[in-house]
Amino acid sequence: MRSQTEVGVALRATIVLLSAQGLSAASISRALGMPPRTVHGCRHRWCAHHVLR
Repeated sequence: MRSQTEVGVALRATIVLLSAQGLSAASISRALGMPPRTVHGCRHRWCAHHVLR
């Protein structure tokens, strides 16, 4: 059984990869069954920590 941390990391990685393919937050949220706000938050955190360094 995977830990909650592993599941979260895998989910965030999926969001970032789908975003890199050009999918909208709305389409990602529908595909993964989560609110668009969660997708936006993940994208924002990833950009703040990886792109702007």
